Amino acid sequence: LVVCTKNDVKGAKNYKRMKIQLRNELDKLRKVDHALNESSVSGDGNSNGSSKVMLSVKGKTIDLDNLGSDVPVSLHFVEAGFGMDGVKGGLAAIHDFVLEAVV
Repeated sequence: LVVCTKNDVKGAKNYKRMKIQLRNELDKLRKVDHALNESSVSGDGNSNGSSKVMLSVKGKTIDLDNLGSDVPVSLHFVEAGFGMDGVKGGLAAIHDFVLEAVV
């Protein structure tokens, strides 16, 4: 569960924008990691002691809504703020997730 807080504050970014920013940062890290792994592969094709497992993602960007069948987790984004009582989401969505694992 990814909780985007302070959404009741004027000028705050909504969960869709936060999802885009998170995806962009993960893509940057994946590209850097890929470049480092490429440079650490020895001439015979073996890595130099790296046992790290990377998130295998097909395509150019990570799809946070569908991480793949080999990834045993899913991400859920909710907006929260103390001024959001009547809005779907907020503290009620966090409460429901904690108690029932439902978003």
